[in-house]
Amino acid sequence: INVGNSIPRKINQGLDDSIALIMLVSEEYLDSVYCTDEWEAYYLKFNKIRPNAIIPIMIGSAQPPTLIAARKYFRINENYQEYDEMLKKIKKAIIVLGKKK
Repeated sequence: INVGNSIPRKINQGLDDSIALIMLVSEEYLDSVYCTDEWEAYYLKFNKIRPNAIIPIMIGSAQPPTLIAARKYFRINENYQEYDEMLKKIKKAIIVLGKKK
């Protein structure tokens, strides 16, 4: 987002143009009105046409929002040993979503 651009307009454009939404969910994320607005808007707009396009990643002890809790998610904590495997799975999911778009 460049200086002088409308932040909400650019975020809206980014959400509309995206193939997927990767949620990095921390306690701070869950407390953020802007982050909540973004993922809820994406969910409401794209859940039916892109049902697998939200990829949640929980950080530390953060718990997924209720609407997201039924989805497969990754968890990152201090002892996370499978970081490379997680990235491979996310990349694969995005490639599949890109082919469906």
